[in-house]
Amino acid sequence: MLIRQVVGYQRLEGLMAAKLLGELYGALRLFTNLYQPSFKLKEMIREGAKLKRRHHPPRTAQQRLMALGKPRDTQQKALKELQRSSDPVALLGTVRCCQASLASLSAGQQDQEQRPRTAAVDPEQDSKEQRTLSRFLRNLQLLWQESQPLPEPRQKRRYTPRLSTLFAEHQEQIEQWLEREASMNAAEILRG
Repeated sequence: MLIRQVVGYQRLEGLMAAKLLGELYGALRLFTNLYQPSFKLKEMIREGAKLKRRHHPPRTAQQRLMALGKPRDTQQKALKELQRSSDPVALLGTVRCCQASLASLSAGQQDQEQRPRTAAVDPEQDSKEQRTLSRFLRNLQLLWQESQPLPEPRQKRRYTPRLSTLFAEHQEQIEQWLEREASMNAAEILRG
């Protein structure tokens, strides 16, 4: 996942922005690798000008790694423990909170230390109040209301032929000329 898709293209400066980006990227990395499934291309078949794409079933990056059998038993246990100890709602809450903090920091507000942020992985550090689903959904709703909608894509204009042509009133005469001499071209008809 590209970080600019999550953060935006504002200019971020200073130590506070670096801390927030680090926290955001850590939570986003864990959420993406442990909980966000994605399709991977299996094969592409060309039938004339048409391409058919077939995909593997959606799986998370961790599931793909485990299916390969490459990690050792200790690494597999560590990955399973990491997934068991992390909370996807808390991770998304951390991402949303960091996004809001970065947005207000880039807008020039400096009171970022007063805003509470949830911790990413360690459940002992999180208070139960910060990990509730209702608080996460409430913050998500506020961020959604503050965001700006994407511009509507421009629709292509379709070519529609005019119903009446320039030669509509002379159509019968032109058809008669063509019946008499089928070898006439358009220039001869218009001169004639």
